[in-house]
Amino acid sequence: NCILPCEDADDYLVRMTNAQIYPDETTMDIFLLAYMRNQRAGTGVSMVQSCFNQYGARPTTGTFRAVVDSLLLQEDSLEAERAAFVYQQLWPNETTLVDELRSEGLNV
Repeated sequence: NCILPCEDADDYLVRMTNAQIYPDETTMDIFLLAYMRNQRAGTGVSMVQSCFNQYGARPTTGTFRAVVDSLLLQEDSLEAERAAFVYQQLWPNETTLVDELRSEGLNV
């Protein structure tokens, strides 16, 4: 199970899109996990939001949820709240995560 360093993920994304190969769900999962495992989950959330806006690509809900959980474990509530807003953008009809975060007292 190979996870890329974040810098490599950024470079691969640029090279892929320059070759007109666009990210899909699997690509987004791999990139997002790379950011999370390198303690840069917030940056990964920004990358996901950008890819969604540009290409319509998004990770699986499970991977995105793991990133939110990781932010909560790091006690980074501001990034977790921002991730919840991105989650709502990616999956507007899925409210489970947002409801859970609200019940935990986060401002989402």
